[in-house]
Amino acid sequence: MRLGQLIEPGDLICLNGEMGAGKTTLTSGIGRGWGAIETVTSPTYVLVNEYHNPNGNELHHIDCYRLADTLDIESTGLEERLENNVALIIEWPEFVLPYLPEERLFIDLIYEDDEIRRIRMRAVGSRYEALLETFVGAAF
Repeated sequence: MRLGQLIEPGDLICLNGEMGAGKTTLTSGIGRGWGAIETVTSPTYVLVNEYHNPNGNELHHIDCYRLADTLDIESTGLEERLENNVALIIEWPEFVLPYLPEERLFIDLIYEDDEIRRIRMRAVGSRYEALLETFVGAAF
């Protein structure tokens, strides 16, 4: 079972971790499991990448690291994306937490060394608790 297979329109996944921890690599794997037609790449310099799957759904990947103020946050269209029922993966969510709904899936990537990363997942809300339970049950 791939985590991406469980993602539905309207889902919110927040990725935490220092530079080089593997956030974009994880997003690439989630995108493949979700069925992204396009190749998933880092949105570091463009802030937002949008992907589509054969079912007509959208997955938006936002990198909030370079957001300096409210105007920058508004330029990502975050509010509209949350309202338009697209699945969202947000890197560096701490920069936009006041703008996000309470319910979400947090994934913390802990950089141990060049070869080892730890992953900690935390669900907030019944939708994400069920998603995480399904994923953990299938994966382990």
